[in-house]
Amino acid sequence: MEIELAKLKDTDNALKTELLAKKSIYEQEIAQYKQEEITLTAKAQEAEQRHLLTKEISTNFGNALIFLQIGILLSSLTTLSKIKYYWYIGSISGIIGFSIFITSYYRNLTM
Repeated sequence: MEIELAKLKDTDNALKTELLAKKSIYEQEIAQYKQEEITLTAKAQEAEQRHLLTKEISTNFGNALIFLQIGILLSSLTTLSKIKYYWYIGSISGIIGFSIFITSYYRNLTM
């Protein structure tokens, strides 16, 4: 547009006015698109942060499940073998799993 405006002579005012009007419309659209780009970028970064937090919480739920299953396994082993030492280790494992689950659940609620 600017090149065409520079080529025009001073005598062609109607075409010059039309080009200036189009140029201002295009500049407004460019400004609008830049503003939309900033808004969409901010939303995308926020969504990415939520995704990473959700992924971390999911991993913690998986770890809690593993500890709880180990606790159940050791408690069952105590029943079969009558060795109470397994029950203590299973209880500790269950407590660890339960605490990881509660902290993950709390983080999930506050997300």
